[in-house]
Amino acid sequence: MDRSLQTLDRDLPVVIERIREAGLAPVFLVDELDKLEAPGPSIEAIVRRLKNLTTDYGFFCFLTDRAYFEEIETKLRATAYPSEHTFFSHRLLLMYSPAELARYVRDLWTTDAPQTADPTAAWVVSCVVLHRARLNAMDVGRELARLCNEDGTLRADPMQLVSAAAYLVPMARIAPSRYPSARRERQCVCAAFS
Repeated sequence: MDRSLQTLDRDLPVVIERIREAGLAPVFLVDELDKLEAPGPSIEAIVRRLKNLTTDYGFFCFLTDRAYFEEIETKLRATAYPSEHTFFSHRLLLMYSPAELARYVRDLWTTDAPQTADPTAAWVVSCVVLHRARLNAMDVGRELARLCNEDGTLRADPMQLVSAAAYLVPMARIAPSRYPSARRERQCVCAAFS
């Protein structure tokens, strides 16, 4: 199979047109751009190469990291109409707050087994997961996988969660800074260590 740029330039518009003729709207997701060593020049080269496709033939979404997002925002503020101004019609920074991530983890715990769900254990699990994941959404999934069996059930007993130091120490560290409403629970945790 020929994967040269010339073939891409020739064949991709044909494929897109066939998709559109079928009544579908093509959506392209260009991911892993944050893995590039020099994202700025690389993304500029990609956008310039695909400019006719990105503006006329479909919806293109380029996924980068926050550093590149901030780089573009800084250029747009510092310079009147830099070339990057025409690259992206909308720029969005998608980021979950600590409270949203915690609610996600707690909801997984309490909706999967509502009859056995202990709110304190769910709170501790969410704190431990967020602490270990350093509030990174992708790492939250990885940490949840590490805490669960293959069938998705939590490895630890709920009573173990609310009393084991391995779980309480991260929870006590993350709670004061991220969850002001957790002051009462934090005092209980601190009392357990004295």
